[in-house]
Amino acid sequence: MFSQELASLTALVSAAFDRLQIPHPEQIQWIPIPLAGQWGFGTAVAFQAAALEAKRGDAIQVPARAQEIASQLAAELLGGDDVLVDADDREHRHERGRGDRRR
Repeated sequence: MFSQELASLTALVSAAFDRLQIPHPEQIQWIPIPLAGQWGFGTAVAFQAAALEAKRGDAIQVPARAQEIASQLAAELLGGDDVLVDADDREHRHERGRGDRRR
């Protein structure tokens, strides 16, 4: 179930990494997560990409860099550069076209 959709998403995310010229894992692993009474899928690929950058010798803070990568990927995938990722919030929300941080 969902294998075709996940394969399509994997291709889209990999292509976004390539366009952004950010190194990424060879395989993107999708993890089922509960969302408001239904199941969805998530991935830690931004964190994995940040860890790859750290392993190659870049002096970075992996969690902070993962947040940057996640924001860049979201903007690339959603087609704009105005994606908000609130690093102070445990629940990360991506909002397009909003300058405010509404909850």
